[in-house]
Amino acid sequence: MSNKAQNDLTAEPLLSQCFRVKISSKYLASWALMAGVIGFMMGCQSISHQSITTESNSAYSSQQANEIAYIRTQMAAQYLQQNELDKAKRQLERALSANKRYAPAYDMMGVLLQTEGSSSNLIEAESYFAQALLLDPKLMKARNNYGVYLTQLGRYDEAISQFKIAAAALGYEGRMMALENLGLTALKVKDYGLATETFVRILERDRQNLLAHLELVDLLILDNQWSQAKALYTEMLFLVGEREKTLPRIHQQAIKLGL
Repeated sequence: MSNKAQNDLTAEPLLSQCFRVKISSKYLASWALMAGVIGFMMGCQSISHQSITTESNSAYSSQQANEIAYIRTQMAAQYLQQNELDKAKRQLERALSANKRYAPAYDMMGVLLQTEGSSSNLIEAESYFAQALLLDPKLMKARNNYGVYLTQLGRYDEAISQFKIAAAALGYEGRMMALENLGLTALKVKDYGLATETFVRILERDRQNLLAHLELVDLLILDNQWSQAKALYTEMLFLVGEREKTLPRIHQQAIKLGL
């Protein structure tokens, strides 16, 4: 039940463990020669061809370039989740070398620089988020991630604007995450009306969402809606494990509710 805004690092779409990608048979032969891409397939294959380090040195069709950028970016996401930042950065540099207009790579580079966290990289990260959204304003993952970045800098109103767009985007797989981020950021600026509305929306879509239960119970207590708070608290207890029932915040809620 994290109370921090969350980055969206999911693949588009999800790749299998060995990064298998559906590529048209028209390009299979050329891809077999690209050891620079295939050689990084996380141990799925071992190929002895000489590594190709810069895809842009070869002439690729736009579809091939997009496929290369896609794979490199998803590999970077895997490295980033494992906190192997240098490896992730190299993959993203190769993704952008293949296709300088591939918005998800700019978004992922922004997350990478934000994760590293030094002042210079934190400043530079914003230009990557901005470029991702310039290239693809409908890339909702980038809007969510930019919002997380903005919350880290304390620019909450700007973050809320980004989360609102992502949270309203039907079809975006990370929409629930964007809603959670919106609700948590609303709490930071003490916009309790927006926070309450957002967590209610979450429960309408996912009745088992523990974060929404936890935050909404506190909001109902704050608004002196005791009966609703007790009912929601009781519902939450059915969702949490025995260990979670003794967590300080849940215990404090029980005391406030006289339970």
